[in-house]
Amino acid sequence: MHSPLRGILLILSAIMLGALSANAVIKGIDIKLLTWVAEHRFEHMIAATLALSNVFTPLSILGFALLAGALAWWVTSSRRAFSYIVFVVGAATLLAQGMKFIFQRPRPDAAFQVIPALNYAFPSGHVTGVVALSSAIVLLVLHVAGKQVALAAGFFATLLIGATAWSRVYLGVQWPSDIIAAALIGFGVALAASPILKGFQAPGGVEQSSGAPVSEHPVILQ
Repeated sequence: MHSPLRGILLILSAIMLGALSANAVIKGIDIKLLTWVAEHRFEHMIAATLALSNVFTPLSILGFALLAGALAWWVTSSRRAFSYIVFVVGAATLLAQGMKFIFQRPRPDAAFQVIPALNYAFPSGHVTGVVALSSAIVLLVLHVAGKQVALAAGFFATLLIGATAWSRVYLGVQWPSDIIAAALIGFGVALAASPILKGFQAPGGVEQSSGAPVSEHPVILQ
């Protein structure tokens, strides 16, 4: 199955989860998990998760996408790199915000929240942005630098995604299913938009026609 189709299926899965978010079973699982987290909070972790949540907001992630895209453009000498990263993050953010208004899922009760959150919960805008940005960077690195470098980038991306996802649940402002949907959207958009990289050319002028580099000297993003 081609990557764009996989991406579309992931996005559709997130939409389906949104339609089922009011289901008693899903809601019950969300409440149990969030209750357990709330009962195991401690002060230092609250401070760390709050700081992380404040750094990676939906708006700031758009800024990070512009910076990452500009860096990718400079390193690869290709506007496609810039366009891909910025498009993925922008499209995923817009999709997530649209789904918030479609499903209008309330935030967890105030008793769960460490910080007040008044807008709709599903899906998490923070996690959508981080997953979209991280996925776009990793897929771009895979395209121009190969699997080994992409695996290293993917490792750090996974740490960042996990920390951001945990911070939102730990602070009591997202249901766990909000996080799952956000991850599906972020990664799904990155895959669905991967045709942007078709025909991508490294600085040496060697066309990259697939996910693996053709050149003997692939471009490595630093």
